[in-house]
Amino acid sequence: MSDPLQPGVTVTRTVQPPAAVAAITSAVTAVASDAAVAPEAVGPVGLNEADRSWTLTVIGDSTGTGADGWVHYLGKRLGRAYQRPVTVYDWDLDCACYEENTATDYPAEPGSTAAAQIVVRNGSAAGKTGAYALDYFDQMVPEHPDLVIINHGHNNGTSREAVNEIGQLTSTLTNLYGADLPIFITEQNPRFDFGAEKAQTTAELLETEFGGGPYELINVFDEFGATGDLESVLTEDGLHPSEPGNVLWAAVVARAIGLPAA
Repeated sequence: MSDPLQPGVTVTRTVQPPAAVAAITSAVTAVASDAAVAPEAVGPVGLNEADRSWTLTVIGDSTGTGADGWVHYLGKRLGRAYQRPVTVYDWDLDCACYEENTATDYPAEPGSTAAAQIVVRNGSAAGKTGAYALDYFDQMVPEHPDLVIINHGHNNGTSREAVNEIGQLTSTLTNLYGADLPIFITEQNPRFDFGAEKAQTTAELLETEFGGGPYELINVFDEFGATGDLESVLTEDGLHPSEPGNVLWAAVVARAIGLPAA
């Protein structure tokens, strides 16, 4: 591989061969359904406290951008699960900030009695790496988050560089907000473009570096591979999630962070 793992470490990961469209539909439905979430799940700390606001911060790249992306799907699911209003603030590359006038509001469902808002800071910056997030950290994480998802790797030159920057982000977050802050790291999707090998190596290296904790890994890589048909969960560029891919990605994240049935 172009970016080998540490000496003596061998991890094998295989993406399934192409399969029928029915297989991908079945896989997306299974993971996206509420049945895929453990019934005993109580959800992230603080979300059951309906009288206080709760903030999710996503630090990532273009795989999380857009109102039709997995971050917005996840925001809507949070609102449904806890019957609370949600506002998603998308990162603006032009100002390197969250523009208030571009926020997307998802009102609570009729009959909801919870008033405290869920805030989603979608710091997904197209074409950027973890180094960019470190440079603009104060703007990207403007308040104490209740949960953080780091979703980087695709834009780095090497897997080692990507994992090192992710490590710097986790250190910065814990130094500022304490070791109790829930931090989740995404093993990003497999690819069928020129970056396929690097994506696999990055996922393997994340397992090696962080698989034993203290942070939780969100294994999008294997979930996408298990569909057996990457062309159904990725767009034609072989990198970004398609609509079914965004639905699947949001469901994988929801399960990883312990959301109850929506």
